[in-house]
Amino acid sequence: MIGSAVITLPWSFYHSGMFLGSIICFLSFIVGARTCILVLRITGPKDDFYDTMYKYWGNIGYYVSIFGTLLIIMTACTSYYIIMAQMLYG
Repeated sequence: MIGSAVITLPWSFYHSGMFLGSIICFLSFIVGARTCILVLRITGPKDDFYDTMYKYWGNIGYYVSIFGTLLIIMTACTSYYIIMAQMLYG
């Protein structure tokens, strides 16, 4: 996923400006760090995230978390493909 971020960051800074782009990157960092902290607090050091979802939400939570992970991976792959295709042909 770092590949698509590295490709799109110059484009996003160009369209949003250096100051606003820096603010958006910092806010994204804060949200990501907070999410990681919450996941680590809830799951603890031994449990897997999917096991924790199963423990608190049952089968529905387990399958929603698996589907969410697959959706995020497919979205990243699709975005990467679109960006690379645009750079190749445009």
